[in-house]
Amino acid sequence: MFLANCSPLLVQRNVDGGHSFYRSWAAFKAGFNDSNGNYWIGNELLHQLTTNGSYKLRFDLQGPDGSWGYAEYSWFVVHSEASNYMMEVSGYSGNAGDALSYNNGMMFTTYDRDNDLSPGNCAVCYGGGFWHRNCFWHKSCFYCGVNAVRGIRDVFRWVWEALSDSVGMMFNHLNGGNCAVVHDCRFCHNSRSCGVNADRGNPDVFRWNGFVYQGQLGTLINVIPLRSTRMWLTC
Repeated sequence: MFLANCSPLLVQRNVDGGHSFYRSWAAFKAGFNDSNGNYWIGNELLHQLTTNGSYKLRFDLQGPDGSWGYAEYSWFVVHSEASNYMMEVSGYSGNAGDALSYNNGMMFTTYDRDNDLSPGNCAVCYGGGFWHRNCFWHKSCFYCGVNAVRGIRDVFRWVWEALSDSVGMMFNHLNGGNCAVVHDCRFCHNSRSCGVNADRGNPDVFRWNGFVYQGQLGTLINVIPLRSTRMWLTC
């Protein structure tokens, strides 16, 4: 399906975080493309295309202000339906942070076939099928919510944890200036950034909202709320 010049092949497009990805196992196997432009290539075709590990996987992630970041993985394989389309991924690069590697080795979950590690069904919890690991990103500090529904627990987002002295990425750009890297906060564990122990002089973090959360001491839980997403196979 690739052209001779190896043009990127669209895997997923989530236009607005709606309910378009709350679909059955059969629908994700075959793929779908709705009238609004929401798209999934199909798990069976993904397996056929990636079985030899020839292609990279790229995410284009649009933040609330309309600007874009990206995450790319140099190794991406989807195994057969007999393995429940288990996914292998590694080799992150990009400017959006690594939210997907935590899902490495996971099988695909839909509302009618539960293959994640949580007691409940994460496709039901988040409103969309994916290679879910668990349904509690605030506990794992990693979460790739590109197929989730915006209105369900505000989970249409991209989340990862990093050392506080190693995160100097483009989140002020992605979040329209509402996100800052916090080096001196020791309090926040909530589902919204809690800046009561922050330094007012550390760019605009003395506040009760925003998109940078504090995890364990010395780490940051970084969150990009999403407006839209795209996934591609690239060479």
